[in-house]
Amino acid sequence: MKTYPLLQSQLGVFYDCLKYPKVMQYNVPCITELTNDIDLDRVEAAFQAIFEARPELKIRFLIDENGDPRQYVDENKKLTILRHEMTEADFQQYAHHGFCRPFDLMGEEPLLRIELITTLEGKRYMLLDINHMLTDGTSFLTLFPQRDVALAYEGKPLPVQEYGMLDAAEDEASRLGDEEYQRAKAVMNEKYAGVE
Repeated sequence: MKTYPLLQSQLGVFYDCLKYPKVMQYNVPCITELTNDIDLDRVEAAFQAIFEARPELKIRFLIDENGDPRQYVDENKKLTILRHEMTEADFQQYAHHGFCRPFDLMGEEPLLRIELITTLEGKRYMLLDINHMLTDGTSFLTLFPQRDVALAYEGKPLPVQEYGMLDAAEDEASRLGDEEYQRAKAVMNEKYAGVE
């Protein structure tokens, strides 16, 4: 099994989540109201296709023999998309106070949750929550609303990801300590000299 280093931007989130496992500040939730012409089966199939096509969504973490966190793609990881029916009032309560919950970084569940809700009043919603270890605002927009969901919903192939988060993690790790890194570190040390 091939493992990858964590990006420097992931390390702080990783350690904070381990130290405070009940915290949800690294959840990236989204509520989308779906129009009646949206086919929920196709929405579910679209997210399953995205989950299969984007290896970063199947990331798991481990601590290696040196005590360092590493990440790897768990090809056996499955995405379960739940469907519920409830009143609009119950939905509002659930969406704002029940859906988001902490992710277990060391657990087996994906760091992505999706639920499709139909209310008894006839509205339909998609709830999506993803851990910040897998995405930031820019990649979230690219992967989900702006590109991949629309393509997958239409049954079109997703663009091949030529360079992703795991590639960036390897590149970053290979450059830690090199001459350019040392120059950048010196600049930052000078800029923040005297700051705790």
